[in-house]
Amino acid sequence: MALAPILWQGLVNDRHTSGRDARETPLQKPLSTAGAPTGGLARAPSPPFLLLVALTSASPFALNAMTPALPRIADDFAVPYVVVQLALTVALLAFGLAQLIAGPLSDRYGRRQLVIFGLAVFALGSLISALAPSAAVMIAGRSLQAGGGATAFILSRTIVYDTHERDAATAKISYMVMVMILAPLAGTLFGGYLVDYSGWRAIFWLITMVGIGLAALAATLLAETNRYLGQARTLRQILREARELLSVPMFWGYTGAAAFASGMFFSFLGVAPYIFEKIMGEPPSHFVNYFILMSIGYMAGNFASAKLAARLGPVKMLGLGVVLATIGIALFWLMSGINRPIALFLPMMFMTFSNGVTLPSATVGAMALRPALSGTASGVGGMVQMLIASSMTTAVGAMLSTSSLPMLVAMTICWLASALCALLVYRRTRLSVS
Repeated sequence: MALAPILWQGLVNDRHTSGRDARETPLQKPLSTAGAPTGGLARAPSPPFLLLVALTSASPFALNAMTPALPRIADDFAVPYVVVQLALTVALLAFGLAQLIAGPLSDRYGRRQLVIFGLAVFALGSLISALAPSAAVMIAGRSLQAGGGATAFILSRTIVYDTHERDAATAKISYMVMVMILAPLAGTLFGGYLVDYSGWRAIFWLITMVGIGLAALAATLLAETNRYLGQARTLRQILREARELLSVPMFWGYTGAAAFASGMFFSFLGVAPYIFEKIMGEPPSHFVNYFILMSIGYMAGNFASAKLAARLGPVKMLGLGVVLATIGIALFWLMSGINRPIALFLPMMFMTFSNGVTLPSATVGAMALRPALSGTASGVGGMVQMLIASSMTTAVGAMLSTSSLPMLVAMTICWLASALCALLVYRRTRLSVS
């Protein structure tokens, strides 16, 4: 864990910036100027904050709303539970792929029409699932729902970057995530209630109405925010410039720091209920009481990000995130012999706090490297996060037996990888101003 002191030094002492604050240092020289504007374009007004929160929250709400209904869906279609679980697995794949596609398309054709189209697909997929005559059709509809929701999810962050300066965008995204945390809880509550009193199809009818309502609001309230839309850049030009972006180490530093930070969280989340019930012998009903500690940590981290991002800048925020994650990992190992829930959730509070500090700055930092490709950067970053999250969840679940050791090893690997990526960003930034 010797990386933490190096990054901590970066938080308190930047001797090679010639007296300038690190947040004012250039992150990366322009990659390619072919077909791209040279700057000076006015930013569009920011859409209503609650609209952006709603766009970000639609997909998490839908995912968590249907989860309580999976056993009933399996019974209704007379299929094994593992079949309806594909509604989650395939949807996660669709969610990741949609982000990868929507980012470059929004750089070429604009954010507004992609958001409206995504919400229409979100509503259509929900409608197909509500009317599904079979599990296969329900899963297909759920995949469309996830893909459409992912488009709104990823572009809401890009819109924030379009309409704000870098540090202000980090703060705005942090506040958005603080409110968005309520969406999974609301989805679970509504889903559980509807499946008990109205049946599982009512959940998809509700989500269909949510999608239609959000599409109408976006069409009414959302203006185009892509400042580079009028530059007549072709999709081929954008993809060529995107390849240049993907060759920049700083981009992968920011993206990797965010993706592996998410990997720590999903390494825990995928197996925590099993450890809680089967290894620690705790009743499942108590899990939510401890889960609240994680939510508090994540909200506190995003609040800290909103307050500190403008003062510290993205590089130092990544360093702070690594320091907090190091405390969490150390506590996990120190408390690994304690077979009580507090040994899981106290360290995890530090991990979720760290994620709240790291993710907004890493996301905005990657987009700031090439503003004309901010949609592409956001989409690639979201896809990489999803790949690492699903990989860690699957790997830890396959290795889990009678101890939490596989989870601890996976989280430690993700911590080390995230710290190395943050260190890469730190060193590259210092080189650019030395």
